[in-house]
Amino acid sequence: MALAQLAIPSASSAESRRAPRTRTRINIVVDLKGRADNGTIRDLSESGMCIDLEHTFFGSPGCMITIISKELGNLDAVVRWVGNRRIGVSFVSSSAAAAQVRAYHRFYHTRK
Repeated sequence: MALAQLAIPSASSAESRRAPRTRTRINIVVDLKGRADNGTIRDLSESGMCIDLEHTFFGSPGCMITIISKELGNLDAVVRWVGNRRIGVSFVSSSAAAAQVRAYHRFYHTRK
């Protein structure tokens, strides 16, 4: 097998690792080393989220940020990808973040 084939995971294996997402519109503040920007969580899972920001994001993949939200509390995350004013992040402490996401879903999506 060629080296290039080993380095690229198949689409099916990459998709099977992806956690289920919920579309949201949660207002947040993203803090990157003391520099804050307002944003909106567009989709949310127990392992991460996609965020739209008001301004261009100047961090890079791999940098640490804090997400501040009334609904979710404070979450530490690692930036996984950057697309101008949209970023994808994964949570640093997945067990604590997963509990906060589950609590958010219970409180905001199951009340009648």
